[in-house]
Amino acid sequence: MRSGDGLLLDDFGDPSRAAIGTRWTVFTDRVMGGRSEARAAIVVADGVPVLRLAGEVSLANRGGFIQAALPLEGPEGTPLDASGFAGFRLRVRGEAPGAFLHLRTSDTTLPWEHYAAPIPLSRDWADVAVPFAAFSGRGTGRVLDPARLVRVGLVAGGGAGPARIEVARLALG
Repeated sequence: MRSGDGLLLDDFGDPSRAAIGTRWTVFTDRVMGGRSEARAAIVVADGVPVLRLAGEVSLANRGGFIQAALPLEGPEGTPLDASGFAGFRLRVRGEAPGAFLHLRTSDTTLPWEHYAAPIPLSRDWADVAVPFAAFSGRGTGRVLDPARLVRVGLVAGGGAGPARIEVARLALG
């Protein structure tokens, strides 16, 4: 939903689908042999619907992440062109060894290729801006092209330990 404030990706008001019409999925480093455990759900926190990603990040077997991911592609699989925006804006709180937004584009074809930017976390709600310039390529050898977005991921990782990240709003702005 576009507005003067940007493009709303999700406000978690409909647990069956995001505001852009796609669905959140959760996965962990178990896809590559790791041992981290995660769960994600739309819950009500402080009277507001939020996405809660929670679990235990383990470094065993070269693992180290849990993730909730949202496809950004259109109905025909076309990438989302976010080139008219400065980056992401989210309302977030939580505790984790580290918190990140991960992006995949139509240029990231191998499973380990992505772009990552850190998210500051605190126990209190905070409105956070994550500009596209903050994303660095991991295994890509390329600079992020915001005109080719196919997935955004909310990630806890960067160390072992319990993780809980709650997001009340995710938008491009």
